[in-house]
Amino acid sequence: PASLTKIMTALLVMQHLADSNNSDAEKWTVSVRAAAQPASHLGLRVGLEIKPSTILDAILVPSANDAAVVAAEAIARGEAAFAQRMNDMAARLGLTRTRFANASGLPARQFTTARDIA
Repeated sequence: PASLTKIMTALLVMQHLADSNNSDAEKWTVSVRAAAQPASHLGLRVGLEIKPSTILDAILVPSANDAAVVAAEAIARGEAAFAQRMNDMAARLGLTRTRFANASGLPARQFTTARDIA
């Protein structure tokens, strides 16, 4: 389920970048909360400014939890609001038994089924 969470987070980042009002020229800032995420992480420093495409790469390749939180905070102003966007997207995609609670997939009240993953 954690990998499904990262896929959904990446999908929302790509959707954000596809919006004509957004671009990869944006800079997303690493917060204290993002920098404090446990492994797997990049070890991002508080205050560092990063392009969205770099964050996307970090979510997809090393599955970086700190990068996932940076994306959630930049796109939705927080993980709770981002998780709601993830759940809305899951419903649109037909994932009827999946519930996201954060952008990273770290243990929380999240769940999915083999059918939804397939």
